[in-house]
Amino acid sequence: MNKVNPYATSSSNDSEDSPTIDYGRRMGNFLYILAAGSVAWMIIGPMFSGSFYLDASPVFNICAGRQLNRRSNPARLWVISVYTFAAFVALMIVLLVLTVGVSNANVRLGSLSLPDQPYVVVPLAMSFVFLCLYPVSVLTNRDAVRQFKNNGETKGDEKQKETQN
Repeated sequence: MNKVNPYATSSSNDSEDSPTIDYGRRMGNFLYILAAGSVAWMIIGPMFSGSFYLDASPVFNICAGRQLNRRSNPARLWVISVYTFAAFVALMIVLLVLTVGVSNANVRLGSLSLPDQPYVVVPLAMSFVFLCLYPVSVLTNRDAVRQFKNNGETKGDEKQKETQN
């Protein structure tokens, strides 16, 4: 019984023989990495600033990552919704900074206090937008939607079931 590599990429022609990416596992691992980064930042941040910062996002990322590894379609929809909303808020912050400015504002990244200059706020907010839109773009992919609807089966798995019957 041949196993399909879950991280194999599809060939340019979308034939039935080509394996697909395991989107649930890829995004689950991505959310685990984000959660680990948040925990590390909560530990390292107070060393630089002296103030403690508590972030609840690792709890969401770990729970969502676990469910995405199980190919849960409701979890996929939750991740899409939450990260789309976060990207929207960050874009509104960028628009606010560019139109109104940030003079005399208290700009913080976790526990670190940053200078209140647009050249600091805009790149940070835009990097956050792109970080949020990555899982949204991957999980709304046509193949990912099909994979989550089929409970995580890839094209290779479907072909194997057909040959076994």
